[in-house]
Amino acid sequence: MQQTSLPKSLRPLLTGALVAILATTAAACGSDNKSTSTTSSTVVASSTASPSSSATSSATSTANSSASSSMDSTMASSMDSTMNSTQDTTSGTESTIAISTPDTSTAISATADSFCAASFAIENPGQPNIDDSASPEAQGAALAEFFKNTLLPLGTTLQSVAPPSQQADIKTALDAISAAATAGDPSLADTQAVDDATNRIHDYSESTCGWKPVAFTTTEYKFMGIPTSLTTGIASFDLSNAGEQEHEMVLFRKNDDVTLDAKTLLALPQDQAQSMVTVIGSADAAPAHVDHLVANLAAGNYVYACFVPVGSTPGATPAADAPPHFMEGMYGEFSVG
Repeated sequence: MQQTSLPKSLRPLLTGALVAILATTAAACGSDNKSTSTTSSTVVASSTASPSSSATSSATSTANSSASSSMDSTMASSMDSTMNSTQDTTSGTESTIAISTPDTSTAISATADSFCAASFAIENPGQPNIDDSASPEAQGAALAEFFKNTLLPLGTTLQSVAPPSQQADIKTALDAISAAATAGDPSLADTQAVDDATNRIHDYSESTCGWKPVAFTTTEYKFMGIPTSLTTGIASFDLSNAGEQEHEMVLFRKNDDVTLDAKTLLALPQDQAQSMVTVIGSADAAPAHVDHLVANLAAGNYVYACFVPVGSTPGATPAADAPPHFMEGMYGEFSVG
């Protein structure tokens, strides 16, 4: 399955499968986004738990994310205080959604714990109920419902408990999600302002909430900076792409009874490989950009890999038979204890 990537500015607060789903919907509806990825014949996450799902699916250990069948996934941002109207493209009816802006006095008195819980929830939302075989109109309607019923409530919750210093950036993200939700077009939030705002929200959350930072760099074709061992708890995998192609980190936890190494797992047939792992989530970034994956790591062994096809440069479409980056050696593993 070929996919068009979700706008970068929508990634910091949504991860994994949702990105692939949103991207596929945008492509089917004629989005102008150009970045593509192809189906890999190896580990592909089933969409039973996921970001884009991030929180509902299997978000980060306890909120582990599922990826799409091509494992090309990423993060995205979230939600707005007012969403004017959502068009039901299936029935042709229109509903009006009014979400009032929270009293800022609530945010001023909110505890850090409340903010951190809300921020983690946004980093790991649930998965929209979208049928890949449905028409673009039906998929758009399902996506709008997810924005309305999941992302907007999560966003307004975060806004209600956020300190004054974060209110402007959260509003920027919320306004973008509202516009994208109303139109059913994620590309409407593809702005540098939204990208900058969501990154600042993430950085503030990481420092305030004590998420363990795991800063790493991607290039052709390797990950640099990811340690071979980490401790349990919430970690923020902060990807900085120094390469010329788009790169991603898709993170899996091996099932407890699996002893195969990353190379062997990635070489297995897709169904067999995915039965041996749980998808945690993903982050991806275009050249000279950043992205984040926030995961609540349980003890165990983890594998990560890049499933982006070779030749995925800005504005270019890779060959249909282009191999994924992990086949060039772009994978690794670590333990958590």
